[in-house]
Amino acid sequence: MPALDTVCVMGDKRGIARHDEFETRRLNHQATASFNRDDIEKVNQVETYQMLSRVPSVKFMPYGKNGGMFPVSNRGMKVDSKAATPCFMTVVIDGVTMLPSPSDLAFDITHLPPPEDIHGIEVFAGGR
Repeated sequence: MPALDTVCVMGDKRGIARHDEFETRRLNHQATASFNRDDIEKVNQVETYQMLSRVPSVKFMPYGKNGGMFPVSNRGMKVDSKAATPCFMTVVIDGVTMLPSPSDLAFDITHLPPPEDIHGIEVFAGGR
């Protein structure tokens, strides 16, 4: 009877599916800016929002007495019939849009999870 030679399968441990989606978008350069786990570890920031300070189109608007910050697009102001207001960025964590508290104008970026809990960060230009 014929016999096959030994088969050896080698590969990396499969990650979480949403990490695969992130890595695919990263490889295809779909985000304006992105940071993977290696980038986050290399920079070794104390707070996650500090990684976003590396993106030229993002700035932070300080507010409150406790050091809170709103992420704002550098593209300019949003003008409506009443006034010009900053273009606050939408923050999404694991597919869930982070809403501001009722008393805030936008999501406080200092409330992001710590860097060691993050697989990747993506920044997209324009609305979602």
